[in-house]
Amino acid sequence: MTGQGNPADFAAVLPLRAGGSAPPLFCIHPGFALCWAYARLMRGLGSAQPVYGIQARGIRGDEPLPETFDELVDDYVRLIRSIRPHGPYQLLGWSFGGLAAHAMATRLQADGEDVGLLAMMDTILIKDPSELTTPAHAQQIDAEFAAVRDIVPNPDQLLRVVANLDRLRGTFKPNCFEGDLVMFTAGREKPRTPPVPVAWEPHVSGRVVEHRIDCSHLTMMTSRPARAIADVLATAMRDRV
Repeated sequence: MTGQGNPADFAAVLPLRAGGSAPPLFCIHPGFALCWAYARLMRGLGSAQPVYGIQARGIRGDEPLPETFDELVDDYVRLIRSIRPHGPYQLLGWSFGGLAAHAMATRLQADGEDVGLLAMMDTILIKDPSELTTPAHAQQIDAEFAAVRDIVPNPDQLLRVVANLDRLRGTFKPNCFEGDLVMFTAGREKPRTPPVPVAWEPHVSGRVVEHRIDCSHLTMMTSRPARAIADVLATAMRDRV
């Protein structure tokens, strides 16, 4: 991902593949706010699978940022329903995006909609907001920002968006998703206590199905890990629809 990009590429909805006969896969942005990296899933998902990225508001500098997590979820649910008014919905979120995807899934279910797939990529459930003030977390945010700052027209605005997402991360309070959760974890990261899938178990009615991927947190959407993830997603979506 190099260059400044087309202004349209910074819209809140990024159509990675608009055509196809299957229910769309909606990919929610990670903590660095952009969705372009999800394009690496395309080859493994097949030509019949539409894929849309949901990017954070405010990247272009002309939009107010969400003040609460509920406001963010309201916005993202409205965006995906503008593309697909009714389910089944298929949601994937990486890091922060997993929190948003879970909240969107429970909101859609509360509205009577069918969520056929909820999948997360290495999404840490923060129990203590003080975790967001540690030097290690600051280094993680710096690394995420460094990965994308050279491809946006206004890096300072992007940093403002990223900082707001990080603030919202500490306010996330999960409801219970009715169904199974597909969880991709980064196998090269230091294990957490409790393990990432175990921490999510109280917040789903079904199983947390873990797939360990040979990568770090920030390299999940490089070529080889992305293909492994796409293969699992393709099977999961075929089995659920």
